[in-house]
Parts: sequence; C-alpha cells; structure tokens
Amino acid sequence: RGHLDAILPALRRARIPYTAVELEPLAERLATRDLLTLTRALTQPADMLAALALLRAPWCALCLADLLPIAEAARLTSVLGAIAAPDVLAQLSADGKARLARLRSALAPALDARGRMPLTECVRAGWMALEGPACGEGDLDLDGANRYFAALAAHERGGDVPDWAGFVDAAGKIFAVPSIPAVGGVQLMTLHRAKGLEFDTVILPGLARPPQVTPLKNFYL
Repeated sequence: RGHLDAILPALRRARIPYTAVELEPLAERLATRDLLTLTRALTQPADMLAALALLRAPWCALCLADLLPIAEAARLTSVLGAIAAPDVLAQLSADGKARLARLRSALAPALDARGRMPLTECVRAGWMALEGPACGEGDLDLDGANRYFAALAAHERGGDVPDWAGFVDAAGKIFAVPSIPAVGGVQLMTLHRAKGLEFDTVILPGLARPPQVTPLKNFYL
C-alpha cells in the first residue's frame, strides 16, 4: 500500500488503465472529493471554503483571477449570493460569467428542492446537471459515485447530514470496486491478495529496500 503514492500517478500519466483492488479509498479520488464539495455546498451554503471549492471543481473550473473578487465579496454575504450580485459579475471575465451562469442554472433546481426531497436525490440531480459523470475517470469513478450516493443515503436525515464528520469518515473507508480492466490493463493489489491467482506477470515493487526492523529496547530474558 505504501508504494501507491508513486505508482498511481505514474500509471495515470502514462494513461495505463488500472484497478486498485481494495487499495484506493473512495475519498482519495478527485471525483469523490468533488462530490463531497457539492454535498457540503448544498447543505451548508454559508461554508465559504466548500463553495469556493465548488467553483474550482472541473464542472466550473473558474480561474483564480475571477475567484478573487467573489471571495472578497463573500466576506459580507455567501459565495452563492456573491456570484449572483451584478457588481461582482461586472468584475469577472466573459469566460467567468459564462461558467457561473451555467453553474447557477444547473444547481438552481437542487437548491430550490432542499428540504423538500431526499438530499441524495438533490446531490445526484445537481451532479448530473453539472455533467459530473463526464468529469471523472471512467468506470472507476462512476462506480465510486454510486457507492458515495449509497453512503450518503445511509447518513442523511431529513434532507441534511447531521454528523458530517462521521459521514466523511465512512466515505473514506469505502473502496471503489471497478470491473476487471481490459487487455493491457493493470491490477494493483497486496501480495497476499495476489497469491493463487496465477497471473502471467507479477511485479513486486520495493524488494531492494531493507526491511523496517524496530529495535527491541529494554528486552530482558
């Protein structure tokens, strides 16, 4: 597991398809973190950090120059209120205005439905309207999204998540379980899980490293 920090980015850069069998926690996927941001922004509109992260997520991708006047205006109001203020919009680029208009249009139904329909349905509807599925990395993130929504449904109460920290912790303990990759793909798993599967090729990283041995202190016979 400790080698994943180097292996996963290398596979992504090389565009090599892979599956990490019970190795990559759901909450570490960018697509899942964006879903957490969306959920937090819908349930707690006054959370400035979550709302700004929503504007930086791939479905909006607002540039930093456009984000700055919004953040400054949000000191006196919410971020979602600031992006609708004419004086704030006047300071943004044409591209920024277009991105925010699309975001507001996509999230308006979900914001209006808060408290009148299950939170999971609101978040899923907003995610779909923002074309969230297209922002992920294929089946791996789609599977992760389905598991995220299942966890959210189990933790929501009355259109809210009363124990947000508990929900985030629960989501972090879920592993995405995608389908087996096509020919040319790589399966990542622990040594113990790989035993007996009779792969044609198995690569064990880090075998040249010395083992970590904890010296015994104050040991008496």
